[in-house]
Amino acid sequence: MPRARPLSSDRRAALRAFLAHPDRPEGTLSLGEVQGFLFSVACAPDLVKPSEWVPFVFGDEEPEFDTWEEAEGIIASLMDLYNEIVEPVQMGVPRLPRDCAFRDDLMANLEDDAPVAAWSRGFMIGHRWLAETWDVCLTEEMADDVAAAAMVLFYFASRHLAERCVEELAAPGTTLEEMTRVVRDIFPRAMMEYAQIGVGIYRERFSREMAARRPASAPAGPGRNDPCPCGSGRKYKKCCGGQAH
Repeated sequence: MPRARPLSSDRRAALRAFLAHPDRPEGTLSLGEVQGFLFSVACAPDLVKPSEWVPFVFGDEEPEFDTWEEAEGIIASLMDLYNEIVEPVQMGVPRLPRDCAFRDDLMANLEDDAPVAAWSRGFMIGHRWLAETWDVCLTEEMADDVAAAAMVLFYFASRHLAERCVEELAAPGTTLEEMTRVVRDIFPRAMMEYAQIGVGIYRERFSREMAARRPASAPAGPGRNDPCPCGSGRKYKKCCGGQAH
C-alpha cells in the first residue's frame, strides 16, 4: 500500500478556511468533523466511493469554487486527507489526527469547540449515514460490539450526550468527570475495535467476491498408470492414453 501524502500545514489551513467560509452550503462539515466522518468511511464494511462521500462533506450540495484551480486544490486536499486517515486504519493502528487530540484539561474536551468534540460529531454523522451498510453485515454479537465502540467514539460530540451516557450507562454515583476520564482512556481501544470489525468484514467480503470471479479449474485428466476411463480395464497409457500420442 503506497504511503499517504500528509497534508502540509498550509494546505490543511486552506482546507479548514474553505470549509468554514460562510459561502459554503448549509450543513458543510468543519475540518475536525470531516476527519471524524472520514474515519467512519475508512472503517465501513463496504467500499464508499469519493463520489458518494465528497458531496456529503458539503451537506449533499455542490460547493461553489472561485476558480478551477481552487476546485482542484480542495478536492485533492480532501483526497489526501482521506488517504491520511485510511492508511493507519488499514495498517491496524487507527489514531486521532494530530489536530484532533485531547486537551490536557479533561472536561474542556466536552466543549463544542474542542478538537476531539468536532471529530466525534463528524464520526457520529458518518456512522449514522452508513448505518444500513453496517446492518446488512453484522451478526447480533458483532452489532453489540460495534454499538459499544461507537458509543465511546460518540461521547465527546456534546456535553449533553456525555451527561446522558452517565445517566443511562454508568454505575450509580458515577460523576461526569469520572465517566469522561474512563471514556478518554478507552477511546484508542474503541477506535481499534471499530476499525478491526469494519475492515475485517470488508476484506472477507472482498476475498469471497474475488473467489467467485475466479474461473473454475479444469478437471485433471487421468494419470498414465490410472485405469482408462473408457472402461477397458487397461491402464490409460496402454489404452486411450497411448492413442493420444
